[in-house]
Amino acid sequence: DSLEEALQLCDTVTKITHDHEEGMKGSRAITAAIYLARQGKTQAEIKAYIKEHYYTFNPHIDSADYQGGCSCQVTVPLALQAYFDAAGYEDAIRGAIALGGDSDTIACMAGGIAAATFGIPRSMRKQALAYFFDDELSVLQAFEAKFGAAKETTDA
Repeated sequence: DSLEEALQLCDTVTKITHDHEEGMKGSRAITAAIYLARQGKTQAEIKAYIKEHYYTFNPHIDSADYQGGCSCQVTVPLALQAYFDAAGYEDAIRGAIALGGDSDTIACMAGGIAAATFGIPRSMRKQALAYFFDDELSVLQAFEAKFGAAKETTDA
């Protein structure tokens, strides 16, 4: 219902696996970005909020500059920048993966924010859901029943 509630819930679940100052900061930054995107904020507005409260950014990321690493202080700013550089959901995912290194984590974070901003192309969502086991699909359906499904876009 509010950014404050989202951040409190974020803290509750993040402490289980990332109970470290940088882990909590990174999780809160991603949560805030997704919440703000779901509220209709623009990428520029989200970036301004993140810069004020969490991280500063390079004007553009380049895979040649990334030396790997899986710590939150490395992956979270890269995920955020991949999102800020993106013109759509698939663009955010591709940009994050192109970095290499811990690209699955980076793409997951960038994709989560991009999904809230741009929506997920219908064919990509359909293909991804085909990989879910029944129990996983049940969890997703329960989540979406409570919080709403991800926005879908028609395929280009």
